Amino acid sequence: MAGHLPILRVRNGQVEEVTEPQFALGMFDGTTFGSKTIDAQPGDLFALLTDGLVEVFDDETRELGFD
Repeated sequence: MAGHLPILRVRNGQVEEVTEPQFALGMFDGTTFGSKTIDAQPGDLFALLTDGLVEVFDDETRELGFD
């Protein structure tokens, strides 16, 4: 993927992507990055994932993946 995965928010048992995937920092000249404010309520859980987690393979060479 060569970039940053979206941030996930878990609220009331529901998982939601609250940001968009982004290109890796410093990889492309002139690349712009978006930002936004994210609502946080008591009990919310935010997950920041590394591509090292989703690109792991099992014994049958199947990638774990983001889903």
